[in-house]
Amino acid sequence: AEYARKCGWDVVLLSEVWAEGEGVVWMGEEEERVAIVHGAKAGVLLRGKALKAWSAEGMVRKISPRHVSVKVKGVMLTATYLPVRMAGRELEVAEEFEVLGEHVRWARKDEVVLVGGDFNAHVGAGEERRGVCGKFGLRSSNQAGRELVDWCEAGGLCWVNGFYRHKKRGLWFSSIHKRWYELDGFVMRKEERPKFVRKVNTVGEISLSDHKPKKVVVELRKKKWRKVSKKRVPKIQWEAMRNEEVTRRFHNKMEEKMREPVVEEP
Repeated sequence: AEYARKCGWDVVLLSEVWAEGEGVVWMGEEEERVAIVHGAKAGVLLRGKALKAWSAEGMVRKISPRHVSVKVKGVMLTATYLPVRMAGRELEVAEEFEVLGEHVRWARKDEVVLVGGDFNAHVGAGEERRGVCGKFGLRSSNQAGRELVDWCEAGGLCWVNGFYRHKKRGLWFSSIHKRWYELDGFVMRKEERPKFVRKVNTVGEISLSDHKPKKVVVELRKKKWRKVSKKRVPKIQWEAMRNEEVTRRFHNKMEEKMREPVVEEP
């Protein structure tokens, strides 16, 4: 909570939470108040304007042991912690993907979806798929990473990290393989990413975890309405004019307009 305050973060999606059961933990007073909505393995930290909005809107939430979702100002924020893929755990991983999918489908069509956390999957370079994953990443993907991208594609989602070039992509260092992995990141609906995501980057090391935090800046732009003048000049659909019937009706309409009396404005 203190680290989030220093960084000015109103929302933090937490993974590898170790808690008994689920619930909401409240900390601090007044302007420093913080809420952590948690399951057994994941949680969402809210503070500042995000916490005030969530409280005012009825504290809507959906909690599973490894996935926690809250709805704030038209955005569904989901923290996830997927199990490590290894021999004998394939069924568990598949089941948790299904639960995560239920969280994604819990969002209404008019709500923005942002899923973040430790996917225990490394998506590297070379996984480029239109709208689903970009070309950026460390080395090549592992099997879990390829399965994550497949899952995104099947659900109309995208792996946000892959679309953005930034330094120090490695988030977790394996002491066994002596290399960095990008296991943490974000998933969104593929049509929403280009509309709302402004920036993705690695924050830096912290003493609270052996994973570096990954930060995404989401900008909810207000819809701009184009001012239309009262008098608009109609455009001719030249492609449609190839049809003889359309051309005949057009000429008849123009002749009618020509016969109309001209009214001069005072």
